[in-house]
Amino acid sequence: MLTLHDAIVSVLKSSGTPLSTKKLAEEINSQRLYVRKDKKAIKSEQISARVRKYPSLFIRNTDGTIALKEQEKEKIFLPDRVKQESGALKDAGNIVLCPNCGRSVIIPDDLLHEKYILHPYCGSRFRNPLLNDNNSDTTKTPVSGSLRTGGGGSMRMKIKVFVVLLALTWFLFGPRDCERGEVVSNSAWDASVWQVKRYLKKEYLLDPDSYEGIEWSAVNKKANGGYYVRHKYRAKNSFGGYVIENQVFHLNAEGEVIGVDDYDIYEGLNNK
Repeated sequence: MLTLHDAIVSVLKSSGTPLSTKKLAEEINSQRLYVRKDKKAIKSEQISARVRKYPSLFIRNTDGTIALKEQEKEKIFLPDRVKQESGALKDAGNIVLCPNCGRSVIIPDDLLHEKYILHPYCGSRFRNPLLNDNNSDTTKTPVSGSLRTGGGGSMRMKIKVFVVLLALTWFLFGPRDCERGEVVSNSAWDASVWQVKRYLKKEYLLDPDSYEGIEWSAVNKKANGGYYVRHKYRAKNSFGGYVIENQVFHLNAEGEVIGVDDYDIYEGLNNK
């Protein structure tokens, strides 16, 4: 008999697409992949709780559906790789900015139909801003069409200016953690850790808009190359009331949140 999270993984792999917690519960119950000790049917609330407990396995989309993190990583497309394969600026018109970290990512024409984009640098998952244009145009004329058809010197100049502005945004406003030698670090502005904030709002909280940060500890590095940080915040619970949580977030060497503990039961963190 599978564990509940293994059952969720099995259903998502068979489906190949993100599913709601209700649909996941229905499939697990109908296939009897996991049976509770009291023999009662699995509910969507249990699926949601288990997904939050395993951020290294699952991603919660903005529409509430659940996806496998490993499946989404297969859809990542690196700007450098695309440039090498298709030529510099070939897909310049398909560049979009990540709403989380402000860096750019190039979307190849054959992936314009994807509903979600997973940024290769920060791991943020966001809606494809070019999807509506792609669906509404039956001729599938890409945003960069003027580049390929020679839309005139004025258009080429605008594209060059656009690319320069993207480069400036990348170097001036993008995260500097890697340049400082650490993937995870406290913000110089408010001591926050953007990977933890992204995880809370994208995958963990029931009401992301209710999130209010209160306090951050200094980021601590583990012997295995990972990190941990304590964060106190305020957010709504499942009953709609505000509660204050004080938790320790564990991140791997790549900056992904892989576990969460209540601070009261976690020992070993020195709050600086």
